[in-house]
Amino acid sequence: MTVTATPPPAPPDSSTLTDQLQGRGTLAAAIVAAWDLFITIKTARRDREDGANQREQDRKDADRRLAEEREAASANLERQLEEQRERDRREFLIEQLQRVGDAYGDIEAHPNTPQASAARERLRATLPVLPPRYASLLKMKYLPPQRQSEEAYTEARRRAEVPGVPIADVKAPHIYKELADNIEELLTGKGQLMDDLPLAPTASARSLRSQQAPPPACAW
Repeated sequence: MTVTATPPPAPPDSSTLTDQLQGRGTLAAAIVAAWDLFITIKTARRDREDGANQREQDRKDADRRLAEEREAASANLERQLEEQRERDRREFLIEQLQRVGDAYGDIEAHPNTPQASAARERLRATLPVLPPRYASLLKMKYLPPQRQSEEAYTEARRRAEVPGVPIADVKAPHIYKELADNIEELLTGKGQLMDDLPLAPTASARSLRSQQAPPPACAW
C-alpha cells in the first residue's frame, strides 16, 4: 500500500512571488502614471501662466509703443507749431520794421507838414512793439524817456559811435542801415524775438532825452 502525501491547499490570501512582482510593477506603473499626470498638469498650468504673462507683457509693450508714438507725434506737432509761431513773429517784426522805415522816410521827405506829424505818430505807436535792440536810433529820437530801455540806449550808442556823432545827430543813412541789419537778422533766423519791452525809464535814457532837441513843430 502506497501512501501519497498531498500538500495542504494554500490559504486564499497567499500569493506567489510572480504575483507579488506583478503587483509591485502595477503599483509602480500607477505611480509613474500619476507622476506623469502631475507633471503634465503642472506644465500645462505653467504654460498657461507663461502665456498669460506674455500676453500681458505684449499688451504693456503695445501700450508703451503707442504712448511713445503719441508723445513723439505730439512733440512733432508742437515743434511745427512753434516753428510756425516763430515764422509769424519774424514776419510780423519785419513788417513793423518796414512800416517804421516808411514813416521815417515820410518825416525826412516832408518835414514840418501834416504828413510828417502823422508819420511821427505812427513811429510812436509802432516802435514800442519792436524788441528793445531793434530800431534803437529811432527809439532814442522819437520815444519819450519812459518808453526808452537801457538795451535800446546801449545799442543806439554803439551805432552812433560809427559816425562819431551824438545819437540825436545820427543821420538817415545810419538809421536805415540799422533797420536793414534788423531785417537781415530776422530773415536769417538770428533775430531777436523778444516781445516784452522794458518801460521803466533809465538814467542814461533820461539823460540822453534831456539833451535832445524836441522835434520841429509842424507849420500847420
